[in-house]
Amino acid sequence: STLESDSDSVQDTMPPDTDAATQYPEEPETQESTVPDTDVPSPDTSFVLTFLGECSPGSPLGTSSFGSLNALTNEQGTGYYFSQLYSMLSTDDLTVAANSCIFTDNNAPSNLIECVAPASSANIYKAGSVDFLSLAAPILNEYSDSSLADTKSALDSAAISYADDGQITYFENAGIQIAIVSLQLTRNLNTANDVSLIQTAKAAAEYVIVYFWGGD
Repeated sequence: STLESDSDSVQDTMPPDTDAATQYPEEPETQESTVPDTDVPSPDTSFVLTFLGECSPGSPLGTSSFGSLNALTNEQGTGYYFSQLYSMLSTDDLTVAANSCIFTDNNAPSNLIECVAPASSANIYKAGSVDFLSLAAPILNEYSDSSLADTKSALDSAAISYADDGQITYFENAGIQIAIVSLQLTRNLNTANDVSLIQTAKAAAEYVIVYFWGGD
């Protein structure tokens, strides 16, 4: 009787049949992604921006007389103006410049000496691998009532991007948004408006470039 009691006690404390009852927890399935997230720029992403100053690829009063830049363009072609910089400008990601030349086929008023070139000379920027132009220079509005409109039309034909004073232009490079705010600082300043433009650009882009004409 004692033995049976002991046997029952031992039986109660024995582990269950390992073949039938032992269950090992399943390891959670893991899946490694081999496709990079293209929406998030890599920390190693780099790009090259080139900034030029004021460019005036024309001649006073639009003359094409001997020795003038317009005559030289006629002789050498539109690639001459930026020929010494082309190797650099053609290999960067974005080239920005300020245009101070009026592109028009209208006759120039004799009392003004602004830089003027035929509409076809807008291709000078295309041939030089310039990507974007600021048209904030005030002289573009001083030549004639249509001088700015003529200049824009010529640049459109040359497929060159541009912006007036107080405009924002956006570019994307390697998934990174870049904003260029074009301003003219020789007009009656509206600081609040300029700051608002910059804040608008900051809300939409990772990098903001304020590119201005005039001032120090």
